[in-house]
Amino acid sequence: MKLHYKGSVRRLSGSGMAFLNFENEIDKVCERVMIECPETTVYIYGVYEEGIDFGISYFDNETRYFVHKDEVINHKKEGNAFGYEIAFSIVE
Repeated sequence: MKLHYKGSVRRLSGSGMAFLNFENEIDKVCERVMIECPETTVYIYGVYEEGIDFGISYFDNETRYFVHKDEVINHKKEGNAFGYEIAFSIVE
C-alpha cells in the first residue's frame, strides 16, 4: 500500500505567478520525504490494514491525517504569494 498524492503549487515569480502540477507516491514509513511544494514534507507514521496514518509539514507546522482506502484527503495552504492544494489517497 502506498500514499498517493496529486496537486498544484503556485508562487510569486519575477513577473507574475508560476504554477506547477505534480503527482507522486510515497511508500517510505518513518522517514520525512520532501515533496514538490517548497519547505513541505510528508511523514508516514504507519501503514495499517484499514489505511495510512501520515502527517504533512510546512516549516514547523504539521497537520496529521488518517486516510482510509477509497477515501481522498484534501490539504490546502494559502498565502498571498504562495499556496498549494494536495489530494491524498491510497494505491495498492
